Amino acid sequence: MKVEAILEEFGKLCALTSEQAQQYASLAEAAAGAIRSRLRPGADCGENSGRLALAAAYWMRERYEPSGSQSSVRLGELSVSAGRSEPSPDEWRLLIGELLLPEGAQFFCV
Repeated sequence: MKVEAILEEFGKLCALTSEQAQQYASLAEAAAGAIRSRLRPGADCGENSGRLALAAAYWMRERYEPSGSQSSVRLGELSVSAGRSEPSPDEWRLLIGELLLPEGAQFFCV
C-alpha cells in the first residue's frame, strides 16, 4: 500500500486538501501497517491496491476527529447536529473482508 494513495483517499473522505491530508502521513503509515498485519497469507496487494488504500483511509477516518467539524444545538429534548457522519466501525473491514484473517487468528512459527 502506498501512503500517497491512502492520503488521497483520506482527503476525499474528510474533504481535505492534499496539503492538509499530508499532515496525516504517519497515521496513513499506521493504517497501512494495521491492515497489512491482518491480511491473509498470499493476499494479492497489487491487484487490490485501490481497495486496500480506501480501506486504510476508512481506518484513518475512524481515528480522525477534525476540530470544529461538528456543531450541535440542544433545545430541551430536541438536539440537532451538523457535521460529518460517523463511519461504521467496520467500514474498512467490509471493503476488504475476504483478504483479512479471521478475527482472533494467530499464526506461530515453530
